[in-house]
Amino acid sequence: MNNHKLGFQRSLTALGHPELQRAHRTCSSLLAVGAMAWVAFSLAVVAPANATSGVASFSGGVATTAGQRYGGLANTTIGWSFTVGAQNITVSALGFFDQDGDGLNTAHEVAIWTTAGSLLGSETVQSGTASNLVNGFRFEPLGSALVLLAGQSYVVGSHITLSSSDVFWAGTTATYAPEITYGTGRDIEQPFNQGFAFPSRTRGDITGGFFGPNFQLDGSVVGVESDTWGAVKHLYR
Repeated sequence: MNNHKLGFQRSLTALGHPELQRAHRTCSSLLAVGAMAWVAFSLAVVAPANATSGVASFSGGVATTAGQRYGGLANTTIGWSFTVGAQNITVSALGFFDQDGDGLNTAHEVAIWTTAGSLLGSETVQSGTASNLVNGFRFEPLGSALVLLAGQSYVVGSHITLSSSDVFWAGTTATYAPEITYGTGRDIEQPFNQGFAFPSRTRGDITGGFFGPNFQLDGSVVGVESDTWGAVKHLYR
């Protein structure tokens, strides 16, 4: 009994005051590192709200197919332009309209360009029902999300062909995401067999654009810098 007591006292003696302080500092450091990581994450990432679409909804207008609109040479690109509002936005997916929600007849390449024609990102919306259906549009996620800059204008467009019976709309009354302002309809000058390319022609006569193509915003706040580590150092100094 006395031997056990003596051993316990020696253990306490071995962990003298300096050692206890070092142990306390080590634990505090580990807690601080964990807290730093949590604060860095919480400051650097803003949890996205539900994704919203560039075209939230539309009504009226004229439904048509590529062949009906552009004739026997139809192999072209249609779309619309828009301007980003006061804050940068993040585009996470590109889409194409599915008239009856029962699947697309053919796949459609969809892209976003600058108004000068520089391609920023593209994705292929799959035929059938493979791509995600949201509010009448089928969306395919981008491999890398696009950050579009506040105050800048862009063009979204999609490839349509004579062989496809998929419907798109023109001359509609549309509601857009509040983060953007609609510009004009877009397509390609004749001949209408130039394939998937930048829709350079402005169609002021087409109200509401060609829908057609659409995109999703992921709801994140982007382009906002913060002194994350400065905040952490302030908490733990």
